[in-house]
Amino acid sequence: MLATPLTAVRTDGGETQPASGAPTLLILVRHAEKTAGDPDPSLSAAGEQRAGALAHVLGDLDVDALYASQYKRSRLTLEPLSRRVDVNIETSEISGSVDAWAAAFAARLLERHRGQTVVVAGHSNTTPILARALGANGVPDLTDADYDDLFWVLHDGKSVEFVHLHYGAVSE
Repeated sequence: MLATPLTAVRTDGGETQPASGAPTLLILVRHAEKTAGDPDPSLSAAGEQRAGALAHVLGDLDVDALYASQYKRSRLTLEPLSRRVDVNIETSEISGSVDAWAAAFAARLLERHRGQTVVVAGHSNTTPILARALGANGVPDLTDADYDDLFWVLHDGKSVEFVHLHYGAVSE
């Protein structure tokens, strides 16, 4: 596995550990394409392909934690990556105000995963808000048709760097 850029040092056992004062890398994605007609839909064939593309893109990173909302589509988006990096998916239930949830979850992520790499699968209405709650500037809103966005938030406790990338097939 690759160590997260600028965040890891090698120990005697050959594994990587966060470097002292290393930044936290939070990678945020919206769930992949979903089927229609169900209140808690699964992934469509295109969504399954996108979930595989996510595993391909992030699979060589030294991922420490995976989080999905309570909805099936966000968990299914992370399952191929979970298998590839051998990390279980934790659930972060979204309830109440999205802004309040995002502020509390951002604080929890930064406290619990300092110096680590974390991937979070959310929704079009939660992913940008979470990125902003983590201190990222210039985060675009997502529409219902946006599935290929990948937000990298690098947080060192003093400053935040934000990178907006795309992966898999281009959203239509």
